[in-house]
Formats: sequence, C-alpha cells, structure tokens
Amino acid sequence: METGFLDDFKREAARRGLMLHGVAVQQRGALVDAHQWQDDVPHILHSLSKSFTAMAVGMLVEDGRLSLDDSVTGFFPDDCPDNVSPELAAMTVRHLLTMSAGHAQPKMMSYQRKEIRDDNWVRYYLSCPPDRMPGERFVYDSGCTYMLSAIAQAITGQTVLDYLTPRLFEPLGIGRPAWETCPRGITLGCAGLFLRTRQLLPFGQMLLDGGSYGGRQLVPRRWVEQ
Repeated sequence: METGFLDDFKREAARRGLMLHGVAVQQRGALVDAHQWQDDVPHILHSLSKSFTAMAVGMLVEDGRLSLDDSVTGFFPDDCPDNVSPELAAMTVRHLLTMSAGHAQPKMMSYQRKEIRDDNWVRYYLSCPPDRMPGERFVYDSGCTYMLSAIAQAITGQTVLDYLTPRLFEPLGIGRPAWETCPRGITLGCAGLFLRTRQLLPFGQMLLDGGSYGGRQLVPRRWVEQ
C-alpha cells in the first residue's frame, strides 16, 4: 500500500543517505501508508528490544512477583563477588530500569559484549564494581536491561521470549519472533529481537492505548503510564 503520504519522507531519507529498512504509518488503527527500502523480513531491532523487556518487568510487578525496590544481588547469590560493595548491595531493579546502576561507564554495550570471556554474563556484570551509589547518575548501558531479562528468568523459570510469547507477542499478532541469547541461553533483552517493520505497529498502538490491544489489557495501564 503506497498512497504518496510518505513521498516527502522518502525524498528526505534519500537526501540524507539514511539506511532504512522500512517505514509504516498507522492512524486510528488503520494503515495509512508503508514503504520498504529492503525486503520485508525480520530485521534486528537493536535497542528497541529494551522496550519489550520493560513490558515483561511491568507484568511481573503487577503480578506481585517483583518489586522495583528488590535488590539485584538477591536474585543471584551464587554469582555475586566474594565481597559485595555497599554500592552493589544498594543496586535495585529500579536502578536497572532507569540505567542509574552506579557505573561511570557502560559495561555491556554491543562492542563490549564481544569481549566478555566469561560465559556467565550475570556474574561478569556483578563483578564490575559500581563507581558511585546507584541512582546518582544516568549512564546508558545495555547491561542494565540484560540483567532485567536475567532477573525475569530467575523469577519465572522462563526466558523473556518464552514469557512474552503468549502474553504479548501472540496477542499482538506477531507470533514467536527470533531473539538472540547470551551463552547461557538468557534472552539478551537489551538487543537482538527481530521483527518486520509492520509488526511494530501493534506494539506502538498498544502503548498508545495504555497497554490495551484487541479488547485485552496486555500490559498494566499504570505501568505504561509510569
């Protein structure tokens, strides 16, 4: 479907030399226009993957299985360093969500993950001592979201992919997508999710509608608002 609605956008993208996979515009639940620069196959979403992991966290909070004030180290007693610093002990789920875990520099961005020699990425992350008390400073770090994925798996016994498939992906009409994992099989959470361009439309619509889609409340409204 192409109506000319996106003509100006396509010309501007070409002028800037942007490398785009595709674009789709939806209004009031109906597709207005779409265009593909590359084949409409699942493409890696990189950090947009984080938004899906955040929905899993919200569902667990709503179900009373997780609190934003839970200590991160409490989920992984066997992976903590021998001497847990006050800064590490103070790190909570809230700090991971807000990327204020206390590190002055990111620890698990894509270029850094390639250099991790420990197959246990949870243990690796916890071995990186925070430089300050959590909550003092925002530092963008994919490691925070990976740890949220690991926490969700520790609680449910399922990967975030398995947990979200019947609760979010299938109700949105996405099915079961591909999502990369760490060496131990934990869903990356921070990256690695593959979707087609138009498969993002129902996710965006669900967020616009306060977590509701197709007459079902998939994600708690108060979580989306928060």
